[in-house]
Amino acid sequence: MDRTDAAGDTSYGSDALLAAYQLLIETTVESGGDDVMLQRALVVLASIRWPAPHRFFSALLPADDSATLRLAASAGSSAAAVPPCTESGAAACLCGRALAGQVRLLCLEATTAGVRPPCDPQGTGIHLILPLSARGRVIGVLHALVESSTPPGEPEQSFLVQVATLLGAELHRRRGEREHDRLEMQFLQAQKMEAVGRLAGGVAHDFNNILTAITNYADLGLLKLPADSALRRHFEEIIAASDRAALLTQQLLAFSRRQVLAPRVIDVNAIITELGKTLRRLLGADIELAIATSSCSARILADRVLIEQLVINLTLSARDALPLGGAIALSTANAELDAKYTLSHPAVAPGNYLCLALSARGPGLAAHFLDALRGPVGGPQEPPSGIHLGPAAVSDIIQQGGGHAQVETSPEAGTTVRIYFPTVGAAAAGEFLPNSSFDLPRGDETILVAEDDDSVRVVMAEVLRDLGYRVLEAREGREALGIAANHGGRIDVLLTDVVMSGFGGGELRRRLRAARPDLRVLYLSGVMDDVSALNGPDGCGAVFLQKPFSPWSLASRLRQVLDAPA
Repeated sequence: MDRTDAAGDTSYGSDALLAAYQLLIETTVESGGDDVMLQRALVVLASIRWPAPHRFFSALLPADDSATLRLAASAGSSAAAVPPCTESGAAACLCGRALAGQVRLLCLEATTAGVRPPCDPQGTGIHLILPLSARGRVIGVLHALVESSTPPGEPEQSFLVQVATLLGAELHRRRGEREHDRLEMQFLQAQKMEAVGRLAGGVAHDFNNILTAITNYADLGLLKLPADSALRRHFEEIIAASDRAALLTQQLLAFSRRQVLAPRVIDVNAIITELGKTLRRLLGADIELAIATSSCSARILADRVLIEQLVINLTLSARDALPLGGAIALSTANAELDAKYTLSHPAVAPGNYLCLALSARGPGLAAHFLDALRGPVGGPQEPPSGIHLGPAAVSDIIQQGGGHAQVETSPEAGTTVRIYFPTVGAAAAGEFLPNSSFDLPRGDETILVAEDDDSVRVVMAEVLRDLGYRVLEAREGREALGIAANHGGRIDVLLTDVVMSGFGGGELRRRLRAARPDLRVLYLSGVMDDVSALNGPDGCGAVFLQKPFSPWSLASRLRQVLDAPA
């Protein structure tokens, strides 16, 4: 057969069928999407001069919800005047039954068990339905409608089976290539995010050192100023600005998931109120944000930065479901979860909780919230878009705070996600909240300070000497080893940065303990990667002080290390 046009007339016969099959092979590998490929293949089938006239071919693929079949392509004799089905329920269609059963169906009547094909409303044809399958997986169906009283013969059926196998294999190959491309893009995106995270970690490490020096020098200035000095306000503003800069750094590290977790008692009401301006800027002018905080206690034990990221992520998830604008309500309330509640939630302990709720009305909002809250369940996860955290991180934040979440939908209230965190009392709050006074814990022990950032080392040494400690200073690990070897007296605590030039704090601890087995260690770090480097037998029981820190944090954590049982 000469190849002229795909729609050219082809006589029926073995040679013609072989030529048509070769043309089909060439057609399937041509460029174009799945529907285009199937359309070209059906045009080739319709161009064959079959023994029985009025042939109509269609290819149907499962829709995204897998409950319906959609028409992907169709071709055939115009004399048949067959209206192609656009979409139909898979369970109510002969094609759907062939797909579900993964079998070939030959129907000599238009209806079978009360099922009438939508493409043959008059019930005048014979239907041959073949699964499009590859490697045991059915991808779609090929439907041949013959307006004749004579069913297709075995050669014709065998030929169409081969065609269905060819089309199924090509669809499978194309989908494999698309999945490969998707995974490759996901891998490249993960590599890019890893590079961004490493850059963020490096910047944060250096910036935290700068902030540590600024904060401690400002606090030292306050310590040495008279209570009525007019300069106190200037130092207090420096400290406040440094605290805001430290929060920005922690948010950057939270985005790259390299922050050191610092659970402490925080006031969720204050956090939500402070976030209001940022959230309204992220949501845009077409979405109204209403914030209502509880008048009762809203103190929980959690990492402040992670709670901020949780609120931001849930708010952005609600925004994604409101493309035309709308309203979002963010609120807190106190809740007492009793034994009756825990019967339906076995993992929840009875007690007093803070309920953080976010409500909105929008299509598919419940699915958005569930996707945001659900941890990874099998298979690769799509990389988070924009500044979304991704489900694994959101789930971790809730679990680290000892909380749990619920999503509720009703016609009256719309969709609401409620996250419950156990509250803490005033006594527990006093143990974790920063001390506003300058009555710092003191001591007279000997401290070996190893820090390669000169500004951080010098200010730490000055703070510790002012508190009565004897301080030995080293710029890096090897110098610290030499100072320790030449010091004839006792060294009570090694205060060391985790990452330094030469070798880091973990290796320094190991070498010093060979000669001083009772040496206690307090590590300094601002990046999770630094902490992770200490995992293992030598890192067990390690105590950390997160940068940037204040003189009060340094003094109190140091006393905790010194006063703890050996």
